[in-house]
Amino acid sequence: MTSRGRCIAIERTLRGSQIDHSIAQSGLFQIVQPFSHQTLHERVVRAQTVKMIFVKNTMYFREYHESLRERIADGKLNLEVVIPAPNDLELMAVIVRRYDEFNSGHQLSESIVSSINVWLKGKIYDELPENSKEKLLLYLSNHNPLYSAYLFDREELWYVPYHCRMGRHGIPVLVYHNVSDELPVYRDILHIFQSSTRFDLANSLTLESKGKDAYSAVP
Repeated sequence: MTSRGRCIAIERTLRGSQIDHSIAQSGLFQIVQPFSHQTLHERVVRAQTVKMIFVKNTMYFREYHESLRERIADGKLNLEVVIPAPNDLELMAVIVRRYDEFNSGHQLSESIVSSINVWLKGKIYDELPENSKEKLLLYLSNHNPLYSAYLFDREELWYVPYHCRMGRHGIPVLVYHNVSDELPVYRDILHIFQSSTRFDLANSLTLESKGKDAYSAVP
């Protein structure tokens, strides 16, 4: 089934219902079911500026790092990414409860560090021309992420709520149009970016210990 076929148009589904108007006013346009990396990348390549918030997204960068790198190098994409700070082990201990492939928050922090060093830094940033490196920015956040989010040119926002689940199964994506400061999710995304700390991808994240400051930047 195509990505278009997986989209359920809110306007079409709820036309004539009493809540149709209020949903339209909220900016909610579609529900994409289920989320897939292919569908995400199809949308990424149509955008000039993309902001992403997620836990690690290793599979996406593994599959599409070459396309992302080429678009950034060609001046077709500015990519900004927020990831939970892996050195905040208390935060890692909370987030890891959503996963069944990790036995501890420490394992999750190691996985995030590996994803940053191998894919964002090694396969994308390090292979960019010097004049393109500022078009890929990484921020580390001490917020507990309750959702993943993808903002495309401030024209479209994808909101993917996290929830407790056993094993893996498809999760929906709420797609918003008419993105403005009136949209609470958009304001929350801006706050997360503004309150996060930029990490220089010219450096690598290195695990030093299991203490509070477990990671440092190594040139």
